[in-house]
Order: sequence, then C-alpha cells, then structure tokens
Amino acid sequence: MYTSVQKFTKIIYEVIKKWEKRDANTLHTDEMGFRWRVRGLRAILVVDCSGFSYVDHLGLNTLMRIYRDLEADGVITRFASPKSELKRVFQSTDFFEKVPQEAVFDSVRVAVHYNNKRSTV
Repeated sequence: MYTSVQKFTKIIYEVIKKWEKRDANTLHTDEMGFRWRVRGLRAILVVDCSGFSYVDHLGLNTLMRIYRDLEADGVITRFASPKSELKRVFQSTDFFEKVPQEAVFDSVRVAVHYNNKRSTV
C-alpha cells in the first residue's frame, strides 16, 4: 500500500505542476481586447474514487493530506464516486473533520458540474 500511496501522491503533484506550467503560458483577453499573461490561476481537481477498491488508514490519511495541502495552495479539491464502503469509512473516521462533506460528491459529473457552476458565479 505504501508504494501505491507514494505513486498516487506523486501523480497528483505532477498534474498540478503541469497545470501551473500551462497557466503560466496562457494569455487571457480582457474586456478591452488587451491580452495579458495571468499567473496564479488554479484548477479544480476532482479525484475519482470509484476505482478505490480498499482504502486503509494510510490511504485515508493521504487523501486528507492531499486535500489540506492542495486547498492551502489554492487548488479546489473534490472527491467523487466513493463506493459505499468508502463512504462508511469517511463517516466512521475523522475524515469529515478534515475534509468538508461538501467536497465529496456522488459522481464525477456532479462534482464537475457543481464546481464549474460555482466558478462562473
């Protein structure tokens, strides 16, 4: 499990790095038609939990740490499609003390839709 946790964490941070690099090279046009390079744009990360067949204590702590660290860095982090067993683990541990229940969605589609709707408001 330790190797899986390390690999999962590494992949998450590699994705964030790619987003930052992409955003650093993105020009945005304002309402006057001027093009500006805007730094500091952050993405919304939705972690699809449907493939998690089992999450032990180490894995649960990793999810909480990733949420805390990414949110602190300005990355909106959401979890989607947890199986019923994982939902029970979330509820029976301190997960929802560290991650708000509003950050967990029943499906990836709902998580993406909800967060896209919020980002345009």
